Order: sequence, then C-alpha cells, then structure tokens
Amino acid sequence: MELRNKAGYSSQNGNFISTKGLEEVFFYALDKMGIDKNKMILQKVDQNGKVSNITLDANGKPQDIPCPN
Repeated sequence: MELRNKAGYSSQNGNFISTKGLEEVFFYALDKMGIDKNKMILQKVDQNGKVSNITLDANGKPQDIPCPN
C-alpha cells in the first residue's frame, strides 16, 4: 500500500501520514488480517471534541460521519 504520493494522505514530501492516511491503513490492516471491516467501528475525536465514525464509502475510501450530539 503506497500512501506517500496520494494527495491528502501524506505531507507534501511524504514524511508524515495524515489522519486520512492512517484511517486507510487501519482498514487495509483489518482486511489483510481477515477481520470483517463491517464489524469494527473506528471513531475520531477532533480538537474541539467532535466525534465522528469513520466508515468506508462505495469506493472503499474512509469517510467521516459525524455522531449526533
């Protein structure tokens, strides 16, 4: 899995993976371990305390779905 050159997934020079890149790595690892991605919930809490569930869209890319307050 190469994320270094994907726009939005790493820093411009590829030294750091963004949160979106980490989310994709998480789902990729689940798949490689044979774990059903639909039975796992990944949540993200931003700096303001807003919680989102991270799921895969129709193209298999991570998407944020805000949790209700």
